[in-house]
Order: sequence, then C-alpha cells, then structure tokens
Amino acid sequence: MYAIKILSIFALLSSSLFAQEPTPVLNATLVARANQADGFQLPAGSILGIADVKLNNRGDIAFDVDVLGGSEQAAVWFAPNGGEGKVVFRPTVDGRLLSDPGLNNRGDLVFSQFDFGVTDGVFKYDANARATELVIRPDRNQGFSFPAINDIGTVVTRIVDEAGDRSFRVVNGGQSKIIAKEGVKDAQGITLSYLFRPVLNNQGFVAAKVRRGERGQVDETQPDGIRLWKPDGSYEVVAVDIHAQPSSLFFSFGNSVGISDAKHVVFTATVSGDKQAIFLFGEGKIKALAIEGQGDLEAIEAFAPVVNSKGIVAFRGRLKSGKSAILTADWNGFKVVAKQGDLITSDLETAKIYDRVDNQGFVGGLAINDSGSIAFHAGILSKDGERFLGQGIYLLSTTPPPAGR
Repeated sequence: MYAIKILSIFALLSSSLFAQEPTPVLNATLVARANQADGFQLPAGSILGIADVKLNNRGDIAFDVDVLGGSEQAAVWFAPNGGEGKVVFRPTVDGRLLSDPGLNNRGDLVFSQFDFGVTDGVFKYDANARATELVIRPDRNQGFSFPAINDIGTVVTRIVDEAGDRSFRVVNGGQSKIIAKEGVKDAQGITLSYLFRPVLNNQGFVAAKVRRGERGQVDETQPDGIRLWKPDGSYEVVAVDIHAQPSSLFFSFGNSVGISDAKHVVFTATVSGDKQAIFLFGEGKIKALAIEGQGDLEAIEAFAPVVNSKGIVAFRGRLKSGKSAILTADWNGFKVVAKQGDLITSDLETAKIYDRVDNQGFVGGLAINDSGSIAFHAGILSKDGERFLGQGIYLLSTTPPPAGR
C-alpha cells in the first residue's frame, strides 16, 4: 500500500511538472466584427471585403465597409482611440463605391467615391467639425485612387484623366500641383509609362514605385524604380531594378511601398535566387530586413509593407509551417507577432485567427503607428475551429503586457 501511494504521488507530480502551459492569447483588442448573423460595432450582415485598415499615432482606426448590414451600401467607419466606432460617411449617390480611406493624426479622413467608369471626386471628413466636404472635384477625370492626408491637411491621390494617363496630384487648400504624370518628360528628361500607389508623410514627402517608358510601354521588361518626392516637387531615386541598371541588386519591385515621418521608405524586391525581400531605406543606408528562406519565413505575401518613424516595419508573410503571419522587422532582423491559429479575444468568446487550408486568415494590408501598435483585418473562428465568427478588425500591441496580466 505504501508503494502504491508513493507511485500515485510521483504520477501526480509528474503530470503537474510536464503539463502543457496554456496557449497564450494575443495582446490584441477587437475593434469591430462583421458577420452575416451578428456583429460588433457593425450591424449584422455587414461585409468588409478586403478592407485595408488605417491607424494613426493616437490609436484612431478607420476602414471602408463594402456592404453595411441592412443598407446594401458602402460606408466609411471610424473609431477614436478607445471610443465607440461608427459610420461617418455613406455615398451621396446610391450604389456608389468608396475607396480605402486615408487617415491623419488629427482623425481626418480622405476617400474617393466612384462606380465603374464614373467618379465623384475625393472627399474629406473633418474629425473636429464632424463634417464632410468635397476637396477634389471630378472634372473630366476617370478616377481617383489611393487618397492620403497628412496632419497639415495636404492630400495626395493618383488621378486617371480623360485620356487614361495617370498622375500624382498634391492638394493643400486652394493649392494644387502635379508632381508626376505618365507620358510627360520630367525635369531630368525621364518619361514614365506607369505610376503605382503613392504614399505620403507629415513632412509632405511622397514615395512610390514608377515605371519608365513612353505611353503604352508597360510590360515587365521596362525599367522600374522607387522614388521619393520632396515637398517642392523634386525627387530622389531610392532604388532601380536591373532593367534600369544591369548591376542592380534588384530584379523587380512589389507594386506598393511604405513611408514614415522620418523619411524611411520600405519596399519589397525580388533578388538573386528568385527570392523576395523586405528592404528599408533611411538613416543613410538601405538594407534587407527579411529574405524568403531566412529563419521561419517561407514567403513574403503580396501586400504593402508599412514602417513607422522608429524604423519598425510590419509585413505579411507565410511561415515554413504553411501558416500566414504578421511579422515585424528592423535593422537587426525580424520576428513573428501573429499567425494563423493564434488565440485572440472577441466579443463572443476566445477565438482564433482563421487557420483552415482554404484561406490565408489575414485580409488586406496592415497599418503601424509610432507606438508599434499594428492594425489588421482577419477572419476568426471559434477556438475549436468549428464555427466561423466573422471578419475582425484588431489592434495588436507588440509591447508585452505588464506582469500579472
């Protein structure tokens, strides 16, 4: 009997010592959830589509809603830091669509309203006045895309004019200027055949990928580069590919770049071995922060990387386990901060980031602020994986919570 008691005690101690630690829950806050049958800060039946979430340094969050439940309309949604989220704009014309909004640190928003082949211009929502106004009229243009706004009210957008040519327009109050246009020689005698997505910082600098060539010369063999425009309209070339300079390290570039208020520019490039890498330009240098095949990183996913003023980059990737993930990087390397299957809070129950094989889990692009917080959009499931709980908009803190939490 004594021996049996000793063995029982040993078994109990062993089970305690070797028991698995509880799976940690991401330090992320649910901002909104869309689902067919219910929702959180959104009406039931809302659909987010592939909304890119926007985040500022105050912690305000904004995104566009493809279909607002019960209305069959698009909408722009905004929540001040820690406050209740709400719809701040619906289309002024039934059936119109809305672009992803741009967001500044004052809480002001810009977005375009359009339908296929039709545009109504670019609108600005003033967070203090809680009013919306038209800031760029449609005139005879075909469309406006990627609108962004900074803290002094400067707006940048890509325009497609009536001839089909793209240009970057910068607007501030009554002042308006074109800093780049397809098919027109610039001050350095260079003609561009295609302009990609522009991004804007608070100093008025604009960064984008561009393709060189005459009108219509848009195939992948044309020379590509990453440019950084100054507020006066002049620019510097951050990087070029092998079609522009045969000795270049870069075989090609991703279509979208990121910019910080410290004038960092982050971009994705293909390098030797047909590997993609995340590169950061700034502080007098340019360096690869993450390359496919390094560590747990299998592949970089085709969404724009983002960077804050401290040089911290956030990007989407796929791990060698096959799971999609959000990663952060700086001059010293990269790490995973969230991945498919991670447990996460919701308004209903402890959930997990969608990890079925039919979906990447994460949706659209990311946003990062100067505190290192990251806003993202992901599908979520019940903890057991049996029930779909909808599409969630989350704010992830990359700083560990205090002890005891």
